[in-house]
Amino acid sequence: MNYRDFDVNAMRKDAAANDMTHYFSHHFSAKVAFLFYKIGVSPNFVTWFFLLVGCASAISIWLGNPVLAFLLWRVHIIIDMADGTLARATKTFSRSADGFDRSNHIIINTAVLIATTHLVDNDFVLLVILISFYLTYFFSRNYYLGKRQTYSFNLAKNIAKDLVGLEGYLFFTCVLQYIDASGGQVFLSCLYSCFFITLYFIKLNIFFQNK
Repeated sequence: MNYRDFDVNAMRKDAAANDMTHYFSHHFSAKVAFLFYKIGVSPNFVTWFFLLVGCASAISIWLGNPVLAFLLWRVHIIIDMADGTLARATKTFSRSADGFDRSNHIIINTAVLIATTHLVDNDFVLLVILISFYLTYFFSRNYYLGKRQTYSFNLAKNIAKDLVGLEGYLFFTCVLQYIDASGGQVFLSCLYSCFFITLYFIKLNIFFQNK
């Protein structure tokens, strides 16, 4: 199968909305998936690799390598998209794939949050940011459908959404590490806990309005 056929076979029904959500990564995911296809690995292997790279990002934060940490974070998102692309292109589906993928996200997100709060060695800060993050995360994954109903692309809006999300928190954590200002991590963690709680209540309000 050549790349053109691979790309056509891998097209998802909600491609437009998905591309808007992953406005940067979707430019690379199909090419990365095609590379995995050429190597001859399965979609499940790619999902395992996605978990490995995501955890490597958290480990890099823990070890004080912020540039590598953020680079691996961006790469793990591309690989996360590539496993589904490979599965659709080759019609190789697994009943457990969705659960496996979701579990990996939880492991990676938790590892990243633990690694960032390790910088301040404060269990209370870790507890607060874990609870606030997963409130909005699980609500978004299980109930909130707004992100699937967005059909117009707004670059500024998408960047702002990422900046107040986990990726923004990771980015600014890496910046603090890079400039040797990790003393600001407590403030950053508390600030993003407020962001996560606010996002949760905004989505909860939208949910009740559309119920």
